[in-house]
Amino acid sequence: MALENADGGGGDWISPETYERLCQEKALAVLKILRIEPGSMPKPTSRSMWYPVVVDMLLLDGHLEGTVYRSERMTRAGFTNTLREKFDPRDADLKAKDRRKIPRTEGTDLACRFGTYKDNEGNTRFALNAARPDDMARIEALFVDGADPYAAAEKADMAKASAVFSGPGTDPGYVSAEYDVNDEEPPF
Repeated sequence: MALENADGGGGDWISPETYERLCQEKALAVLKILRIEPGSMPKPTSRSMWYPVVVDMLLLDGHLEGTVYRSERMTRAGFTNTLREKFDPRDADLKAKDRRKIPRTEGTDLACRFGTYKDNEGNTRFALNAARPDDMARIEALFVDGADPYAAAEKADMAKASAVFSGPGTDPGYVSAEYDVNDEEPPF
């Protein structure tokens, strides 16, 4: 069998509208950095480089609470800058403008809140901001004893979906009382 992959088309699966809503909600998330990709031109006609970072993302509140996105390729600068670099902890006593940046490492789980910032021209841009101390306590509890919160959230979501489709109990032939199979009047 010959297996091939389709040509790349950007790699983002989350729509800009979804990111915008997550940023408006200041949704709490934890992201596992899977791969930090080298810079590249997204298209031959592009004027600037992209520096994508591939992550597994678990949303912990907001309209998509409990949703897991696997291998999401993030390309927005306000996200990737935070995912690629962090302040050097040795410079903690310095002002932010004087602190050095060091690379993050693949395999790191990063707690953050979606948000925005103003660029130099005054435009509002998407960003990943620091989680609050109470957020950190909540997220740390998800990782107790080496737990995998991404898989746990997916399992919980599957159990919830299974309950919705099968109804109460374990009877696979369950039909809701709200639905009458013999009803011939609209709505069907």
